[in-house]
Amino acid sequence: MAHRVGHRVALIHTSRHAVKPTELAMRQAWPSVDIAHFVDTSLALDLDDAWIRSNNHADAERAARQLREEALALAPRLQHLLEHARRSGCRGALLTCGALGGALDGVRLGLAEGAAEFPVVRPAEAALRRALRAAAGLGSLGGDATTPFSGAAGAVAPQRLGWDGKPGAPGDARVVALLCASEAGMAAAVREAAALLPALQEEGQAGRQGGEGGDLAEVEIAARFVPNVAALLEAGEAEASAEQLGRAAWRFAEALGGEGRVAALLLPSYSASDSARGRVSELLALRGMGELPVLGAAAAACEQLRSLMQVHKGSLL
Repeated sequence: MAHRVGHRVALIHTSRHAVKPTELAMRQAWPSVDIAHFVDTSLALDLDDAWIRSNNHADAERAARQLREEALALAPRLQHLLEHARRSGCRGALLTCGALGGALDGVRLGLAEGAAEFPVVRPAEAALRRALRAAAGLGSLGGDATTPFSGAAGAVAPQRLGWDGKPGAPGDARVVALLCASEAGMAAAVREAAALLPALQEEGQAGRQGGEGGDLAEVEIAARFVPNVAALLEAGEAEASAEQLGRAAWRFAEALGGEGRVAALLLPSYSASDSARGRVSELLALRGMGELPVLGAAAAACEQLRSLMQVHKGSLL
């Protein structure tokens, strides 16, 4: 048997439904790479349980703190998966579950010695950064944006995030809208967006000092949980799941002010986003919002992982 010569990446899943769409996205971003899948569905069950327990608190700040603490408690299990991936010959990893971001915060120190040579990519970081940069006037969406791409129960009201990452009063800012398939993932994506803002502020200030661009636009992040998407996928109803997301998308976008205010609509779920993006775009176009960009998290994250591995390992083709 011939020895395989190539580069291997690990895709870390908490849902079996994320396996196929993430592999397709990775094949598009990096056709020659070897892909190894690592699936632990118990992590998703425990993250959902953590969300339910934290949601019992009337105090939102206390609930967020408890959710973060419970996510950090899962760090040893995630570290075990990552170390297993590295021992299996993988040179980098992509997490496909947004809610695992909190657990990764506790893993980085554990992998500190080899972290530079084993990059681990968060699920929505690349797509969030791209959307926030466009909303703030720092760049275009580019990449996997598609053109033609909320007050209800389970929604996070639009909130202005100051450049210190802290919420402020809503206003006429440009909105990055997140449409999420899980409540735990929604909380993680909003927290991750807030964490990215200080670095974007520094980028904007550096650009102004260099004579490029004007003031940064104000940015709002709005997120909505769409019930039943995960259940429909579990039942094998991918088309019905896409329809559910599509209808929720145009209602959410209309509630936020449509194309005039929404800079981008992001689908963080790896299980649903790629298969649903086409239907989301169709329904937005039917409602007169055909120019509203839709971003899927998987493609941007796969591109980010390849880029990081190229930096650490040289040109990987």
